[in-house]
Amino acid sequence: MSRPEPQDLRAQIDQALADCLALDTLEPSLGDAMRYAAIGGGKKLRPRLVCCACLDLSGDLAAAMPAACAVELVHAYSLVHDDLPAMDNADTRHGKASTHVTHGHPEAILAGDALQALAFQVLADATSLDASTRLQMLSTLAHAIGPMGMVGGQSADMAAETIVISQMKLEALHRQKTGALLTACFELGGMAAGASDEDLALLSEAGRHTGLAFQVIDDVLDVTSDAQAMGKPVGADAANAKNTYPVLMGLPAAQRYADDLMHQALMALEALGLRNGLLAGLVVQSVQRSH
Repeated sequence: MSRPEPQDLRAQIDQALADCLALDTLEPSLGDAMRYAAIGGGKKLRPRLVCCACLDLSGDLAAAMPAACAVELVHAYSLVHDDLPAMDNADTRHGKASTHVTHGHPEAILAGDALQALAFQVLADATSLDASTRLQMLSTLAHAIGPMGMVGGQSADMAAETIVISQMKLEALHRQKTGALLTACFELGGMAAGASDEDLALLSEAGRHTGLAFQVIDDVLDVTSDAQAMGKPVGADAANAKNTYPVLMGLPAAQRYADDLMHQALMALEALGLRNGLLAGLVVQSVQRSH
């Protein structure tokens, strides 16, 4: 069987997510809200990174899929909560109404909570992985999204909205808010393939550079793109006086910085012998995207 291209993985990931979310909940509206948030929309970048890292290292896609689903469930939960009025107050996501708009604020909050818990359940119950690998993955994901990762970065980002911070501090919070989960995707894919500690370190390096480049480009697109292309509101950074790379560096310099970070990620993959693999192609696609 031929190796799938990164874009061809989306249907397989959506099917795996649908299987995870085939829940017989006490209250059907909770399951509906969870499925609405997690299935169908978005690029599925994070689970594809997991799968491509595993496949490039000659791993089995079935071994990578539990981790791929887990990171997407976490990502979906984070977006549901980010869109709430108390956070980013966004009414659209992935070109459709946000979960709190379609299902109500209480159900959206609960759906996000449930998606996060389900992510860890999916990994813990993954019979395609041995117990030590599952434990390693659970620890990696927990660190990536907790107070030292995604949630901590989100808190720091909100605290910085009313002040001007340095580029160094901006990068530090973005390495948590956006970069930690993206980095974990590289690492989880390597773990699924049984990668050595040395290879995992190089994957982590590639992930750190990619994660920051992704956020820099996100800031750029908030200035240069439009809501229809992005599938979500744009211009919110300027409206909220947020610290962004275009503001701190200027738009052309921010674009160049993202390209430099991308090349550093590719150099780490080259050291792994993966410069022309699926993962490298996905790294380039994620940084050179138009939406």
